[in-house]
Amino acid sequence: MQDEHSTPEPPRDSKTSDAASTNPPGDKPRPAETPSRQGCLRWGLVILAFLMTAPCLCCCGGWLYWNRQAQQAAEAELALIREAGEPVEIADLKSITSRTGGESDAADLWRQAFEELDAPAFVADSEAIPQLFSNGTYLPTPHAYWPDEDAAAQFLGDHADLLELLHQASQQGTGEFDISYTKGGLMEFKYLSSAQRAFRLLKLKAYYDAHTGDTAGAAGALRDTLSMAALLQQQPSFIPQLVAAACIGSVWSSLQDLMPGNEWGEQDLLATQEALRGLDPKAGLKTALLGERVLAIYSFSFVEDISQENPEDGRIEVKRHEDLAYTLKNFRELVAATDLPWPALLASGKTLESQMKQETSGLGGVRYVVTATVFPPVSVVLVAGARTEAFLATARAGIALERFRQQTGAFPQTLAELAPDWLPTVPLDPFDGQSLRYHPPANETDYATVFSVGENIKDDGANPSDDADGIPLDLVFRVSTPPKNRSVPPAKE
Repeated sequence: MQDEHSTPEPPRDSKTSDAASTNPPGDKPRPAETPSRQGCLRWGLVILAFLMTAPCLCCCGGWLYWNRQAQQAAEAELALIREAGEPVEIADLKSITSRTGGESDAADLWRQAFEELDAPAFVADSEAIPQLFSNGTYLPTPHAYWPDEDAAAQFLGDHADLLELLHQASQQGTGEFDISYTKGGLMEFKYLSSAQRAFRLLKLKAYYDAHTGDTAGAAGALRDTLSMAALLQQQPSFIPQLVAAACIGSVWSSLQDLMPGNEWGEQDLLATQEALRGLDPKAGLKTALLGERVLAIYSFSFVEDISQENPEDGRIEVKRHEDLAYTLKNFRELVAATDLPWPALLASGKTLESQMKQETSGLGGVRYVVTATVFPPVSVVLVAGARTEAFLATARAGIALERFRQQTGAFPQTLAELAPDWLPTVPLDPFDGQSLRYHPPANETDYATVFSVGENIKDDGANPSDDADGIPLDLVFRVSTPPKNRSVPPAKE
């Protein structure tokens, strides 16, 4: 027992005591491992592990952040489409194809006519006369010798009921057609080959009627062709739009062969002029873009069979959010540009195509591989639309020139003289936004010429010749008083 005034003994270290008790006599006590050394070892291992995993963690975190940002961008683009009331799903496409433009049974009449055009009997008959029915066939003008006129009469007589059915369908309007797809995911117009046969049949009828002096029949056949073009312009895909453009180009060439010098009646001239005014290549272009965008969205999914009744069954989304957002952004800009005048639309398309070409090159080809596959060839599509608009504008002006000549006895010196009695306004050239060019006839037997400057946006003096790339320098519509001895070359399809 310690005295209260004595110095207290220091506390004994249990570890030291234990170590001392376990050491053999005569051995020095082994120094105990300090906590600081253990901590350094643990922290060293932690730091080493962090240095090894940090790059992977940073990459994973960065990828997750980037992917989330891309997903939000894609969702924002889809939201903009829905806010605009535009289609996103295949089921939504019905909203842009429900413009019937006529009686409810118009589609049934068109279907019936198209099915007859696809029937083996008609196909066999048409293949038996390739000199009259093949694509790009030369048909002589009304005042030229036609060695196959009797064969044409026989063929048209054999299919008079079909021609009447086509006429009835065109009188009713365009109708509404269901959208169909190939199993590979391409949108198709079921009766596309039938429509191509129909416009060749109607062209043959127009030339035959003109040869026999039936100008009303010739004009009616051309208007039926324009009605079918209106039907094709309502389909949400580019292929029908191109066939519609071919129909319009065929009418454009045929009018120059069949109208001048044949004294069409005012009623037929006015009705044909109105039929031309009712066509809108830009509206058709926008409809096709909306439809192609829906298919582009589906291209970012695995769909077992898009042609089935409910393609949503078994649909699996592909996680390429940045690629999808890029596709939708470019479609949005292109769709919005269709509200601009043609020259601004063409310029916007050229800028967009240049940007996309730069952004999808190199590594961009990996980032935007789906976009590069599904996005339409912008310049090709827009130039085709502008060319079709030029056909329509020059044809309307050409008919106005003929009406003016019939009522006044001479062609005008300027297009401005046609407004407002023969034209509401002077049509604008879609390529440069200026008024269509016009050359009045130099003498009584010369042509009155109205033309567009074409793709090169240069006035080449109403020169319809092709450049080195096979593109017409000017898109020229000619109206003459005397009978013509040669045909206008058919418009390029």
